[in-house]
Amino acid sequence: MDPLLVFFDLETTGLNLEEDEIVQIAALANTDLSEEFSVFVLPNVEMTEGASNVNGITIQNGELVRNGRVLPSTDMKSGLKVVYHFIIIPYPTA
Repeated sequence: MDPLLVFFDLETTGLNLEEDEIVQIAALANTDLSEEFSVFVLPNVEMTEGASNVNGITIQNGELVRNGRVLPSTDMKSGLKVVYHFIIIPYPTA
């Protein structure tokens, strides 16, 4: 079996490493099925205008919105659990 490669893409509320937060975690695994994954995370900080211009995501009434559509989102801890299950559970190392 080939080694599992997982490519990640993060969208954030801005570029400040000290203050900005992740709003989306997406991944693509190099399996036979080219499995894809995405989870939206509701941040605890405001979205910067620059970040919103890049990722198209805004925060409206406490919800993430892209192109007028509310994005289903969760808190970071729950989002990371979903990421873990996407990567680790199907492909244990031992």
